[in-house]
Amino acid sequence: MLAVYVTLLFTLTFLVLLLKRLDESYAHLQMIEHKIEQELLKYQRQLEQLDGIPGINKTAAAAILAEIGIDMTRFKTAEHICSWAGLSPGNNESAGKKSPLVPFMEILT
Repeated sequence: MLAVYVTLLFTLTFLVLLLKRLDESYAHLQMIEHKIEQELLKYQRQLEQLDGIPGINKTAAAAILAEIGIDMTRFKTAEHICSWAGLSPGNNESAGKKSPLVPFMEILT
């Protein structure tokens, strides 16, 4: 009986520790999200412009800004930025052999 009680006590202690760690993780996540929101306030106009694109929500707009930035002068055309982002079609063939992704990509088009 004592062994069951000790095992139960250790299990409950461990669960309490896990719950405390979970609470700390949630608090840390909220702090990070708040800092990101504060930083994004500087780019409100750009976020609104990106958010106006069909299929782009605020999270995607923030990710685009974080990845590309606001200086678009390094991209000569819209095609250049699409190519950089991996959204342009490409040649998936080398030495007469097609990439294994080609049939899958044909389904998507």
